[in-house]
Amino acid sequence: MKKVKYIITIVMIIWTLSIFKAYSQTNLLTDPVLIESYQFNDPTLDDSKRDIFFDFSEIKNSTENTKLDILQCVNFFGVRLDPFLLYNLRDASWNKNINVTNFEPFPNNFYFASSTIKYKGVISLKMRNINPQKNDVVVLRDDAVQVYWNVNYTISGTLKQNIPLSGGSILIKGNYDADDNVEDVIIYTNPNLKIYKNLSSGLLDSSPLPNQINVGNLSTFPEIISAQINGQTFPQSQYSDPFGANKYDIIVKDDQNIRIYLNDNNNNAYLSQTISTGIQLYSMAVGDINNDGYNDIIYCGNNILKIHLNNPTSGINPSPDIVISNSNLGTIKAVGIGDFNSDGMNDLVLGLNYAVSIFLNTAEQNYFNNNPTQTISGNNFISESKGIRVVDLYNQGGLAVIVKGTGPISENILTPWEYDQLYRFNAIERNPAPAPAIVYKSSQYQGGLLRPKIYMYSKGE
Repeated sequence: MKKVKYIITIVMIIWTLSIFKAYSQTNLLTDPVLIESYQFNDPTLDDSKRDIFFDFSEIKNSTENTKLDILQCVNFFGVRLDPFLLYNLRDASWNKNINVTNFEPFPNNFYFASSTIKYKGVISLKMRNINPQKNDVVVLRDDAVQVYWNVNYTISGTLKQNIPLSGGSILIKGNYDADDNVEDVIIYTNPNLKIYKNLSSGLLDSSPLPNQINVGNLSTFPEIISAQINGQTFPQSQYSDPFGANKYDIIVKDDQNIRIYLNDNNNNAYLSQTISTGIQLYSMAVGDINNDGYNDIIYCGNNILKIHLNNPTSGINPSPDIVISNSNLGTIKAVGIGDFNSDGMNDLVLGLNYAVSIFLNTAEQNYFNNNPTQTISGNNFISESKGIRVVDLYNQGGLAVIVKGTGPISENILTPWEYDQLYRFNAIERNPAPAPAIVYKSSQYQGGLLRPKIYMYSKGE
């Protein structure tokens, strides 16, 4: 009888712990805090427009302290009161990640000017083999691609490289070039993608690769992602492609279509597939939903989100495999992907009007429920989401969410939908237990013994 009681007690303890764990994982993000971006402080009649481009990098921190800081390039437009005149300002800066809540409020400028030349993008890029390994910065402007270095734990204002380029409008990075395994710079200049090779000397090749990719005239809500489609991703790629021979592909979103350009691993890419979605697209993401090591395609528009799984033998399925449709969500303007609860399955975060919602991956047939696990809403932030970044700000596994959007409507802003602001939703658990280990082979002979082959990754990977 005592044995039965002990068994029942143990079962009840396990059940209680499981309920507590499930409850404790319901809220994964904190309420948002506003990230300080460049603001013109003189009296103004109308702060009518502010564009923000951003990325993350270990800038200030040493090898022992590897928090990610934020880079920002800002275009600021408005009307000054005294004297009455139009102003156009450009600011490039970075903010240190100072605590568990936010970045420091005062930017560290590495460029500032009154100019009509606009920023179009900024990325952090490993460009030099130095110790400690700190990334440098590439910015895209109306008239050029420019490189700035990280010198003594700050972004130096000394311009290291200026490559004249007109018409560039989108800047991304990806392991595209067949000659090495470093990330290169990819720029959209209507109608072509131009790839500038990373020379790993702190500079880019001043001329793009000769085979430019014609992706057409991108009009409504254009978006370009460089990611692995025709092959497995990290960490599975460490086993299936240990030398990195399979290079990144290009995924292009425009209006109602998504086009996939596969890398031929010889410094060229070709149109492999076009997905006609039938809806006005606002945002897309690329990531592994079903945990098979292959990136899938996720996109959203209006109050619906669709996922096309990647079939390793035939490519991206032409019809959606998973649909999340919930009229209570309102318009879904942005989507991001990441493993928020460290169970080894990627989850989704959606940017809505006045809200952000997380959908946890159930690892079952449809992978997601129609109702979110957590929604953070309020009238004091994000009247309209424009983009989402999921990022481990502390390199410990806990994922934060950065949302670019328009803030609450202000009386001194005539066109608030054009006034960008950044909001930071911090991970409640910054240092979670790692995700389950990935077993590539059930066993292998080593030293005359049959041993399991297991790859185990920290930081939730």
